[in-house]
Amino acid sequence: MVAAMSALVFLGAALVFLTQPLAAARALPAFGGGPAVFAAGLLVFQSLLLLGYALAWRWTADRWRRAFPLLATAALALAVVSPGPAAFAGPDAPTLRMVLALTVDAGLPYLLLSATTPLVTRATGADHRLYAYSNAGSLVGLFAGPLLQGPLWGTAAQRWLFLALFALWAVGVHRLLRRAGAGGLTAETKAPAPGAPASTDGRAWLGYAGLGTGLLCTTSAALAQDLSATPLLWVLPLAAYLVTLIVAFGRSTLPSRAATTTGAALALLLTVALLRADWRLPWTLQLGGYLVVLSGGAFAAHAEMVRRRPPSTDLPRFYLYTAAGGALGTLVFGHVLPAISPVPLELPLAGLALWLSLPAPLFAEDRERHPLRPQTPLRALVVLTTAALFAGYGHAAWRRLRGDATWVRSVFGALQIKSYGRGDEAVRHLLDGRISHGFQYQAPERRREPTAYFARETGIGRLLSQPGPPRAVAVLGLGVGTLAAYGRRGDRFTFYEINPAVIEVARGPFTFLRDSAAEIRIVEGDARLALAATEGAFDIIVVDAFSGDAIPVHLITTEAVDLYRARLASDGVLAINVSNRHAALGRVVHAHAARTGMAVGGLTALTGSPLDAYRSDWAFLAFQGDSLGFAPGLNLPSLPGADEPVLFTDDYAPVLRILR
Repeated sequence: MVAAMSALVFLGAALVFLTQPLAAARALPAFGGGPAVFAAGLLVFQSLLLLGYALAWRWTADRWRRAFPLLATAALALAVVSPGPAAFAGPDAPTLRMVLALTVDAGLPYLLLSATTPLVTRATGADHRLYAYSNAGSLVGLFAGPLLQGPLWGTAAQRWLFLALFALWAVGVHRLLRRAGAGGLTAETKAPAPGAPASTDGRAWLGYAGLGTGLLCTTSAALAQDLSATPLLWVLPLAAYLVTLIVAFGRSTLPSRAATTTGAALALLLTVALLRADWRLPWTLQLGGYLVVLSGGAFAAHAEMVRRRPPSTDLPRFYLYTAAGGALGTLVFGHVLPAISPVPLELPLAGLALWLSLPAPLFAEDRERHPLRPQTPLRALVVLTTAALFAGYGHAAWRRLRGDATWVRSVFGALQIKSYGRGDEAVRHLLDGRISHGFQYQAPERRREPTAYFARETGIGRLLSQPGPPRAVAVLGLGVGTLAAYGRRGDRFTFYEINPAVIEVARGPFTFLRDSAAEIRIVEGDARLALAATEGAFDIIVVDAFSGDAIPVHLITTEAVDLYRARLASDGVLAINVSNRHAALGRVVHAHAARTGMAVGGLTALTGSPLDAYRSDWAFLAFQGDSLGFAPGLNLPSLPGADEPVLFTDDYAPVLRILR
């Protein structure tokens, strides 16, 4: 029966990690990629997780036995008849609508699944090692979505598979509860009354859980700041975090506090080296280094949680506190500190907070184990480590604050504006981590010169340099507003930008928008949704809404391209920036060309600059082949990948198939 309990907990946790990305993927086309979507998703799923843990703690097993069949049946029925997130979309109150959509679409199944571990623990008296099976299931669910389900099926098929597995899980839990009630398992009499104090370490559970998720948030943000490779890369920190939970809760004995504290010290000292090397370190070493930091630090926090765990009878309360602590750590380090600090200092603060929480229990254990041994050497090592961390983190903060650099932060991350060079070579540069979002020459005679991925010799530069009558141009993605340099008197340029911080920067330190001869309009919001709400046709539509190197999937699907075609003039051109180090986006463009019958072409250019060489790859689609003859004397080549087209739709976008 232990195997059956472990399998149910494993399956429930795996389904939890399949629910969130599936619900988000279903909602993304209807609600866009705005901050309201992500804030609503975090609010809904974190709240449901806490509610599930709270119900597992407060409800008796008898009450669960009566209520569970009704709740599981209602969850399946609601999922089958739910109209989907699109039915809740609308122009007003997007956050409220998104909360409602996610709650109806996935709320009740997620609530029941999240309660699995504490519920089974309460009904059967299982020990804390059941939590290790739960996190192992979470780890499998984390990778099953992008590696197994995503490449094989669309969101509709994934949803039906999820419902089938949910039904199987529900039947298993129902049978387990009935058997426990009939006395076939550990008796309910072992459980204390709800809320009865069996342990007084609630604040410690809360604190160490929060420090673990705080380190997860900050190391993930550090990677995203410099490594915007693929979304698949971003799951690795979460996987490392789950592994530390599996090891900490799955072991019958833990390493000593001296060992876990030493591991945390070495890991946190490594952050000093990583912050000092910054973007100069190869991305593979950055990724490996931050995974080591997270593993060493989080394992120390989780080991401390396990050492302070209560008896099995009080584990549901323990799980509730750890869930609340995890939510608190995410809130503080992922949202509050970024909102109040103009410079990204969350990683040093998380590291220091974790480190300062470890010496006191270490000294107490050492006194207990070796009451006659002096603690002077141990205390000296702790003091030296503390001093090294304060010095290293302080120097990293000073380096970020010094010099001619300005930071601008929003819910989308941290942008840095830096100035380089002198005279004709003086430039102002916008960076998102190591990813360039454009630069502008500062000399008055060069200030209006288009640069980087948009220079005159690039594909988009050749297109916008054509002579002719005034044009209506839609640009999805603003950057520093470089494309406004091509604006002529009578032209209308409409920029769609989701990040208000980018709009602030483009209107402030950079002057492409102010210097343009064209009429400039900026629309804040998700580019696809905002374009759908725009009336009229455009002569040119430019898709350049990348976040670093991340793939803007919902902007290059069949439904998105059909929207662009509906907004494109009969002799217009759709230009898509397919520059990407990790994904062959040209294969997606070829698939759209084959589906629609549009003419397709592409142009690659390498542009020099005082900063570095910029390689730009631009793809073009047009209703008429003549519209692609805008590069005089140049035979516009077709994009690579014509023999391997990959079609993206809102329902099915196999990103793995286009990764290089």
